[in-house]
Formats: sequence, structure tokens, C-alpha cells
Amino acid sequence: MNRIIAKSLLAAAALISFVSCDINKKDDMWKDVYNASVTFRIQEDGSYYLKQDDTTALVVLNSSLSKYPFKDKKEKRALVQYKLYENPENKPANPAAEEYKYTKYVELYSIDTIQTKNPVLYDPDADYGDSSIGLYVSESIFPTTMIEDGYLNLCFNIPVWYNSKHEINVVYGTNPDDPYELVVKHKNVNNVIDGQPQAFIMNFPLKSLPDTGGKTVKLTLKWYSSTQREMVEKQFDYCSRTDW
Repeated sequence: MNRIIAKSLLAAAALISFVSCDINKKDDMWKDVYNASVTFRIQEDGSYYLKQDDTTALVVLNSSLSKYPFKDKKEKRALVQYKLYENPENKPANPAAEEYKYTKYVELYSIDTIQTKNPVLYDPDADYGDSSIGLYVSESIFPTTMIEDGYLNLCFNIPVWYNSKHEINVVYGTNPDDPYELVVKHKNVNNVIDGQPQAFIMNFPLKSLPDTGGKTVKLTLKWYSSTQREMVEKQFDYCSRTDW
């Protein structure tokens, strides 16, 4: 299976639906199955496609998913498993998807929606918490912390116990000299420190940041590392999305 997925991370996504493939398929049904994080992009006419990266759109072949699968008709981020069809017999027309350099036709095997939350503008009087957090930033696992389709895809672990409460925020505006500096903040609300680290995924749309004007800039992400016990940072290439 391509792009080996971290099982704990996949389990942490909020499951909205599972699109099961035909159980009568051949034994190699999982051959050439890909894992991806995508944006479900709904169009004015009710059609949709999946945005995988800046140059690639996925058009869904499942007849059961011919209509947008979410009732609120809002854009969604999700983890999906799909099988690629190079030249399907019937290609659904999707002009919006066909504008991208690569248009791929896929059958979805699973959909796991990702919790989405807006970043917050820094307020010196706000209590964002100062608890540590562990971020997955390695390219050798999937999913990982990255910027994709205008979203910060935040993959992290925190110690969770049955009665613990946690708040995760991405704060912008902390550095007046760099508008593209973000800080991940973890607040252990009721100070329950027991529990084993568990993995989670959250996505943060970056539409609040200044427009880069079509240029690619360096975005700095900072967090208080649970392993290094200090503030650490990582830089990402970032270019503003123009169609929010």
C-alpha cells in the first residue's frame, strides 16, 4: 500500500462515513491503494472533486458518491483511501477538476473527516496554555504536519486520560516582524497529567494570514516540544490560496 499510514493517526480522525468497496472484488483489491489527505471542494452546481495538492485533482467514480457526501454542503478536509484508475470507461465530467495539471479518477475506499478549526489572533491577555505537545513532522510517515491546499495539517500527540480536557490552538500575530509565524498552543484544561500519548489530527485554514501575492514564502511553526522540553520550530513553504 502506498504512503504507509500511521494507524494511530488514522484512528484519531473523526469517522463520518466508510465507503466500502465490493467484497466480491479480487483478492488484490488493496493493490495500488493510496492514502491521501484531501479537500472536498464543492461547486456551485452541487458537483465536487477532491483537491490533493496544488496540481492534482481527484474525480470520484463511486456511483454511491455521485453527490456531495456531506449534508452541510461545506468544504471538508479528510483522510481518504483510494484506488487509481488510469483510464476508466466512464469519466464523470468535472470542468473545475480538469483545470488542474493532473486530473485523476479514483474509487474511494474510505473517508475520515478531519476536525477543522480557525487559527486565533494573538491576544496578550488570553490564556492559551503552556503545556507541551509532540508534533509529527517526518516525511517518512503519513499523515504528517504539513501545509496543503491552504491548510495547516497538524498531526500531534498529547497524553490523554478518560477525564482529561485539552484545547489546541494555532496562534498568529505573535511576531510583529513576521506575519507568517505561527505558534501551536496546548492547554491542559483540568491539569490531568496521567495517560499515554495519543495521536490526533486537526486542520487549520490559513486564510487569516496576509496574502503572499502569488509568491512562496517561508512559514515558521513553533511549539513547546514534549520530547525536547523547549520551544522548537520548523519552516514550511507557503503560498496563499486565492479561492477561499
